[in-house]
Amino acid sequence: IHDYHTILKQADIVFGSSRDISNLFELVDQSEEELLKRFFEAFPNVAWFSGTKRSESKGNISGFIVTRELKVVSSGSSLTIYDRIGTGDAYAVGVLMGYIHHWSLEETVAFATASAELAHTTFGDSPVLDEVFIRRYMADPHNKVYR
Repeated sequence: IHDYHTILKQADIVFGSSRDISNLFELVDQSEEELLKRFFEAFPNVAWFSGTKRSESKGNISGFIVTRELKVVSSGSSLTIYDRIGTGDAYAVGVLMGYIHHWSLEETVAFATASAELAHTTFGDSPVLDEVFIRRYMADPHNKVYR
């Protein structure tokens, strides 16, 4: 755990969940809000804490980005899961693109979640997606064919 503290002191963006923060600080029975407050106090250099939440029973996924000031959550989407390998990477790449291009938090989390959704529809950990394809999907997620 000490190594994580060293690494996190250098990070700008951190991906994880409230369970990860709970494990990091060896805390139990803390609310998500309390855990995030503790996290941002311990690591003042971190700008964004981000991740996804899934409902396996309903096949839903949503993404979130938390800053010191606010929490932005994407709308949950129902999806058919073919393979979960690489979906977290696809989400992270979407968040990183938003960060690099200075998109709003709302646009960033929506784009990242769409990227993860599309990654669920391919087998293996290397979905071949580009920004144009993801944005077409975001504009009309019910369309079955994109050309």
